[in-house]
Amino acid sequence: MGRDKDIEEIISSHLKGLGYKKISKIFNILRDTIGSIISKFKTYGTAANLPGRGRKPTISSRALSNLVRTAKKTPRVTTRQLQDDLMKAGTSASVATIRRALNKEGLHGRTQGRSWGPRCRLYLWALFEIV
Repeated sequence: MGRDKDIEEIISSHLKGLGYKKISKIFNILRDTIGSIISKFKTYGTAANLPGRGRKPTISSRALSNLVRTAKKTPRVTTRQLQDDLMKAGTSASVATIRRALNKEGLHGRTQGRSWGPRCRLYLWALFEIV
């Protein structure tokens, strides 16, 4: 028998009116364990595993998929621009958080492209004029 089946049968036995000691002897489980299972059922209405108490993500999965789609569609987009897009959608997240989330998705290097200054343009112009 699996753990879930045992818990369901423990709860059904309790609802039938059996006491903790009798349920404990039937399933060969400690009486305190039976008590904690039943008290959890009384409190929450279920004995299933409840979600943990960890920190909730600042960027929802839907917002993250939108960020990934935008970053893949326009690879030169900066994290600041992505942050502005998130703000328009109603979610606030720092640039570092956005970068971290994109890195987990396998996208790296969301920095602005190099701007071509006048000296560089002059060099490139001379280079291509010779050829």
